[in-house]
Amino acid sequence: MQAGDELYAATGDGAAFFSKYASRIIKSLHPRIIAAAVNSETVRKLLQDYEKDTGRRLNPKEYVKKKGRGARLETERRRIPRGAAGGRGTVGDVFADAGDGGGYVDRVRVFSGPESSPDLDLSVSRRGLVSVHAGTFEDVFAWLLRPVARKGMESREMFGGRGRSETKGGEPMPLLVDFGAGVFRDGRTRKEFARIMERYPNCNYSVMHEGYHVYVSVLDRNDYSAFSIRTVGGSGLLIIPQIRCSAASLMRFSEFLTGSFREGEIRDYAEAARRRPARIR
Repeated sequence: MQAGDELYAATGDGAAFFSKYASRIIKSLHPRIIAAAVNSETVRKLLQDYEKDTGRRLNPKEYVKKKGRGARLETERRRIPRGAAGGRGTVGDVFADAGDGGGYVDRVRVFSGPESSPDLDLSVSRRGLVSVHAGTFEDVFAWLLRPVARKGMESREMFGGRGRSETKGGEPMPLLVDFGAGVFRDGRTRKEFARIMERYPNCNYSVMHEGYHVYVSVLDRNDYSAFSIRTVGGSGLLIIPQIRCSAASLMRFSEFLTGSFREGEIRDYAEAARRRPARIR
């Protein structure tokens, strides 16, 4: 279904074809524009906003937790047992538990109403993928899918027009990937990040420095976009577009970075520097 510039894909669990094959097709075609814009914090806020706005409680049923970085990234699926009072805790409890030790929720399944016959049962991932197990498409369209698509549209605008051949005076327009913690203060983490670049497909890269800071130069062979990567403030990375650098290339790399290294928030560097200059400079 398409509404304006927004495109939605939906499948149900009612038939083997749709639950097994159609969902795989949708995942394979799922736009990077969404994956680069949505993270676990986005999912948490949307779920809790739904509870606040509707007065309906969402009971967490299971979630997938990711923890670590790069080659040490661990994935664990946790099914939430019933408590002594028959409850399963809250959405906030799940995200707080996953956040212990630097982890995050990769996917969570929640339901409302009686568990034996819920009026709403859905799974949502940090990549913006939604599966509705009980309920209707209309149940999740307004409060979940539309906000996710809106973030995707905002993301498309943020990534576009950053090549120096497109900017005023050829000035660089960097992006900031903020990890929210001093991850790059550890020399082992800096070296590990440089090694992760070996897994980024279809590119040429040069590690210029991985000692007290990281400096990597990248050429994307998909469309010959070029950008460099530098650590900033111990907590983030700058992605600095060169003469030619497409929005698609920046989105591909951002998705790879937040999926293979560590989850982070991607923003315009100039705007972030105006808001919190002491932290990121």
